[in-house]
Amino acid sequence: MLLVVAVHSLMAAGSASGQVLTFTGGVVRAGSSESVSTGFGLVIGGHFSVPVANRFSLRAGATYTQRFVNEFAFQTFNPDGTLSIVQIEARNDYIEIPILLKVSFMADAPISPHLLFGPAVGIEVRCSLTETTTTFDLFGAFSGSDESELPCASARAVQFDGRAGLGFDVQVFGGLTAVADVSYSLGLTTIFADSPGKSRALFVQLGVGLPFG
Repeated sequence: MLLVVAVHSLMAAGSASGQVLTFTGGVVRAGSSESVSTGFGLVIGGHFSVPVANRFSLRAGATYTQRFVNEFAFQTFNPDGTLSIVQIEARNDYIEIPILLKVSFMADAPISPHLLFGPAVGIEVRCSLTETTTTFDLFGAFSGSDESELPCASARAVQFDGRAGLGFDVQVFGGLTAVADVSYSLGLTTIFADSPGKSRALFVQLGVGLPFG
């Protein structure tokens, strides 16, 4: 339903006022519901905001997002008595399209807080699985490390998640707006078809908004 409203609002954007085109960049700390490990990546893109009612606006965005997850780690004893620790790092890059409802407070003030919530879809553009094996000898001393790439055929091409966050709009000059957002996403689909892990991610983004129309 929110997606239908988004399309209708954006089609009517040519006759609306208060539209804002914002360019953003930041970092994302991503993890999996099946692992306590997390990894940092970059997120860059922007969004277009269209007012839909008093204090409410619709934000349609597009970002390139890197998600690193240290998904698997285990250890094994080798026949020669040495110990190997195996860690597999997953990296999934997406073009993400969030459609978020924005609720603004004190919209006419120099600093205006806001809340965000809504769905997002991610289209996978890159996936890699890197296996790193670190070996220790009988006395616990480091004896070697080996890295190799694994096939990534089971990664889902499309991801869906729900997001919620908060932020601030700061009026700068000439109609420009500085934007700071912190949001959290919960995966609605699994990252890999053969694994139950769903994505978890914390986004911290800064941006500059330009009046449009």
